[in-house]
Amino acid sequence: LSPQVPGSRHYDINVRAQFAGHLTDIRHAGLKKISAALKLPPPLEEGRHYKWDKELLQLIKPFATESMSKAAQAAVQVAKSTDITVSGDGTWQTKNFASKHGAAALLSSCPSPKVIDIETCSKTCNVCTEVEIQKIEDINDFVKRLKHTLQVIKHQCGNKKLSDGKPISGKGRNTDQMILRFQI
Repeated sequence: LSPQVPGSRHYDINVRAQFAGHLTDIRHAGLKKISAALKLPPPLEEGRHYKWDKELLQLIKPFATESMSKAAQAAVQVAKSTDITVSGDGTWQTKNFASKHGAAALLSSCPSPKVIDIETCSKTCNVCTEVEIQKIEDINDFVKRLKHTLQVIKHQCGNKKLSDGKPISGKGRNTDQMILRFQI
């Protein structure tokens, strides 16, 4: 039987397995497959797994911050200056900016580079998932869409005559000035 983590109700093997799932990027589904292949009990059920994920993140953050702070201090010592050169790189989960998740890292550019800062980017906020968000229609957004639609209609119709025999643009019609007045 695995020992309990001191000051916690979690067992050491579960914490290590979950952490390993993060490090190897296999998450819950991958841990289930590995457990089955090794004839071990399955990991925590999926709901508990993700709940414990949030707790685990809060436990790991201080260590990561401290490690990156030490890496930055080491880079300053090597350079003998606070004016250090860093290398940065980032990625999105999928290409063409269609992804909802991304990450970026800054590395010191000394002989043995170390991560000095990381940032994860998300178009969704997991902290606010329980909060009901009420979207308020932005009047400027509505006006922009209306203006664009009127310009497209004017361009498509060109000099075509409408049912009253007059073109879409002209005096008392859909002119550029009239379209701009919607913006005010």
